[in-house]
Amino acid sequence: MKIEVHSLLCNEAPLIPYFMRHYGQFADVYFYESNSHDGSRKIAQRLGAHIIDFPTGNEIDENMFCEMKNNCWKGSKADWVVVGDCDEFIYHPQLVKGLQHTKYTIFHPKEWRMYSDSFPTTNGQIYEEVNMGVLGDKNMNKMNLFRPNEIKEMNYTAGCHGASPEGNVLLCPDTSIVTLHMHHLGLKYRIEKNKQLAERLSDVNKRNGWGYHVQMKEREVQKKWDQQVTKLVRVL
Repeated sequence: MKIEVHSLLCNEAPLIPYFMRHYGQFADVYFYESNSHDGSRKIAQRLGAHIIDFPTGNEIDENMFCEMKNNCWKGSKADWVVVGDCDEFIYHPQLVKGLQHTKYTIFHPKEWRMYSDSFPTTNGQIYEEVNMGVLGDKNMNKMNLFRPNEIKEMNYTAGCHGASPEGNVLLCPDTSIVTLHMHHLGLKYRIEKNKQLAERLSDVNKRNGWGYHVQMKEREVQKKWDQQVTKLVRVL
């Protein structure tokens, strides 16, 4: 069985080894690389990823991102594709086995927002160290795992939280496959990452309020962080 992962990539050098360690076990990884200046491209190539240039003018433009995610997988000969971002890890202890035997053509994994006190240092899988999280709002879940030969269009909307798939759409009701959103890997990391992202927000994103959270002031990020960590549960 062949699985492909298609992901955006811009300045994710610390996360790439974990991403590749997870998905590289069972999938071919394709990164759509946009203006990285932290060595992301070289790290990804060294770890076996395929690099596709994706010029964005160094901007975060959800219209552009949606167009990419709605089309990058078309023509794939893989049995399954994952479409997402570098901090999203689709997880199930028997993921490949389950995909081999399912009759369904698309999954809508629930999202766990994972938290840790600091950026992980493990040489193993990231979720061996980062295993506490908060269940995300169901409206934030993404249809990010599907059969490209059965699905004709995904019709993702901004952030890919919305989708209207077309084709042989057999949506799996199973919720045991999850997306581990490795977004909060230490408060310091989160604040610095927000600053980097805020600098790249396009005018179209600002007008539509897309990515508003990265523009939060440090004290707001701290307050939100303190609220969320009181709700943490063991995910894995």
